Amino acid sequence: MNNNKTWELIPKSNNIKILTSCWVYKIKDQDDYYEFKNRFVTKDFIQLYGLDYIEIFIKIIKQLIWRLIFALIIINNWLIYKIDIVSAFT
Repeated sequence: MNNNKTWELIPKSNNIKILTSCWVYKIKDQDDYYEFKNRFVTKDFIQLYGLDYIEIFIKIIKQLIWRLIFALIIINNWLIYKIDIVSAFT
């Protein structure tokens, strides 16, 4: 991940907790193939806002953006191989 510049390593500050984290792997058995999924998770419930962090990132986009993406796909005749959409607000 360092070669891909996925993150930037910074020196540890004395007043900030280090989060424990791990990779979660899942194998979904489809009818004619296996689907391998993974995600990186942390125990973020041990952090306190303002003390351990100031900003957060949540990978949620609005329904309008999905509609725009699908419109671009249709207009440009792009091929969709697979898309996973999980909506917490519908």
